[in-house]
Amino acid sequence: MAIGKSIRIYDLAREVKQDTKRVMEDLRREGADVSVASNSVSYDIAEKVRNKYFPKTEAAPKRAIKVIKAAKAVEEPPAEVETATPVEPEIAVEAKPVEKPAEN
Repeated sequence: MAIGKSIRIYDLAREVKQDTKRVMEDLRREGADVSVASNSVSYDIAEKVRNKYFPKTEAAPKRAIKVIKAAKAVEEPPAEVETATPVEPEIAVEAKPVEKPAEN
């Protein structure tokens, strides 16, 4: 549709997939003087209503997928992991000589 043309309200309602009464209310809010669905509105006002229901998103720049290859690392043997074992304290025991009973 060329700029400067007009569009019927019922065609605009069909385009935005809404009820004609709802579209007419939106057009009145935009300042258009409409009374019936067969009235025509300018392309500029119709574009405002279209943007309300189908907002145009700005084209986001395409993200390039960057593949990073990992350098081959020299495999190192697994480091020895010290396990914490409970250490019992050493107890000093004095050795007492055992007396043998005298033989008779």
